[in-house]
Amino acid sequence: MGREYFSLAAVRRMPFTEARSLRARNGASIFLVGLACSFIPFVAPLVGASAMTRLVKSLVPA
Repeated sequence: MGREYFSLAAVRRMPFTEARSLRARNGASIFLVGLACSFIPFVAPLVGASAMTRLVKSLVPA
């Protein structure tokens, strides 16, 4: 996933050959950002549900 997103962003700012060599030099960073981007959608609903549960509990009188 990181390679595709990186290529999408890089090709808009530089020629494809430069983007490819930049990707080759920074593979680990691109992999980690891609991993984080794929992990966030699984965590976001949990954080949202937790935040709304706390909000409802604070708005409803005990």
